[in-house]
Amino acid sequence: MGCDIHTRVEYFTTVNGEQAWFDGDHYVRNKYFDGKDEWEDELTVVDIYNGRNYALFSTLAGVRNYGDTEIIDEPRGIPSDANKFIKADYERWGCDAHTPSWFTLKELIDYQEAEPVVKYSGMISPEASVNLDNGIYPEEWCQGTSIKTYIRREWEKKSEVLVPLIDSLKARCKELFYLWDDERVLEFVNKIRVVFWFDN
Repeated sequence: MGCDIHTRVEYFTTVNGEQAWFDGDHYVRNKYFDGKDEWEDELTVVDIYNGRNYALFSTLAGVRNYGDTEIIDEPRGIPSDANKFIKADYERWGCDAHTPSWFTLKELIDYQEAEPVVKYSGMISPEASVNLDNGIYPEEWCQGTSIKTYIRREWEKKSEVLVPLIDSLKARCKELFYLWDDERVLEFVNKIRVVFWFDN
């Protein structure tokens, strides 16, 4: 069974005199909404990241961490000051949601700038094993197989798994705070965060 991530964006600002974390997500109309199913909302969040990358999941929260990759921080749960939309969405997932956490854009950038390494472990073909010995990393591997010629190997390489998430958050930061200059994003990196959880 695969594992998926659910990402939500918040930004810290003042609205009508209230200083808080506000919803920074994009939404689309839910084509399945008919008003009869309590589990279907009229609008659906467009996740800022929705790929299935276990190296990313292990870096963010230790989820599917087959290679003992160092994680940014232990899962923190849903922030106590999260906005009501995130809290309601997470609660709706019930027991299917697991390992909730969050990071500010600054935390993600700081971690990436430290040049992290991702550790991998898996079953690879004999050809991929020879390539790995010559510095060519496998593009495919699995945790178990009935193919008797496959070999369990471990390897590590410099991680770039956070880059797509960081780039998406920077773009959203510019949009939410009306920034035209990329350099100004650095002034707001503590005022935007991604909140996430997983389901299997």
